[in-house]
Amino acid sequence: MALLQIIKSSPLFTELYDSEIEEIIRDCKVRIMEEKEFLFYENEKGEDLFIILTGELSIIKGGLEITKFSKGELLGELVLINDKNRTTSCQATVFSEVLVINNQVIFDFYTKRPRLFSILMMNIARMLAQRLKKTTIEMTTLSEKVKKTA
Repeated sequence: MALLQIIKSSPLFTELYDSEIEEIIRDCKVRIMEEKEFLFYENEKGEDLFIILTGELSIIKGGLEITKFSKGELLGELVLINDKNRTTSCQATVFSEVLVINNQVIFDFYTKRPRLFSILMMNIARMLAQRLKKTTIEMTTLSEKVKKTA
């Protein structure tokens, strides 16, 4: 799959034209990660968000794996909202490649291209809402299991 197609599959870029996506990623870098290599650590200052191009990354909180992300998925997006310190750690479970997007790239569109900035932020809000809904379902299921064993 072509690089642009993988990047376009990310929920960050929903409703954007190819030319707009290319404008966003023009100065981004690709980071190559070996298995077990950490992308970032919990409580570390963060300025980048990431799109997984190949491989799989594990999200770790307090030493426990809480979820995994794979090709096309976005992570580290909270640096755009208000959290400058990472709330989790992230480790490659296999050889992986990630697109590194500095948060300033996104924020620069606030003045240069307000429509584009608005779409990006709306896409992040939608993605966070989906993740919150999934977490609520998982927590409800877990709570029911605990009640049954108590």
